[in-house]
Amino acid sequence: MAIKNFDKEQANSLRTTIQQALDEVAKKYGIAIRVGNCSYSDKNMSYKLEVSTLGEDGKAELKEASAFLQYAELLNMKSEDLGREFSVGAKKFKFRGYAARKIKLPMVCEELSTGELKLLPEKTVKKALGYEENQK
Repeated sequence: MAIKNFDKEQANSLRTTIQQALDEVAKKYGIAIRVGNCSYSDKNMSYKLEVSTLGEDGKAELKEASAFLQYAELLNMKSEDLGREFSVGAKKFKFRGYAARKIKLPMVCEELSTGELKLLPEKTVKKALGYEENQK
């Protein structure tokens, strides 16, 4: 079936198909490949592609993890906090990195029950990791 024009439904459908094909490439090379956001017009589509090495846990090494290691001291945190597990309410998370451009929600955390990455406020994560509230 030839596509004549692109729309949101086709963008989502193609993303899934492209991701499945790239999963095979990623498996072959021992890396992680993620198809990201899409922009499209009637005749063209463009997807963001993120390629990462795998950590010891078999999960993608996030660019936010590298950013956290760079900014940890400025955040008054320790590099060892990366990968620590914590709870917020009934949900359990693993701290995965720091998104410096996300001012309100800069802390990248993996929700352990779903595996989804969530952005949380710095204050919330630091409190859950046992940092004093008067520490900045």
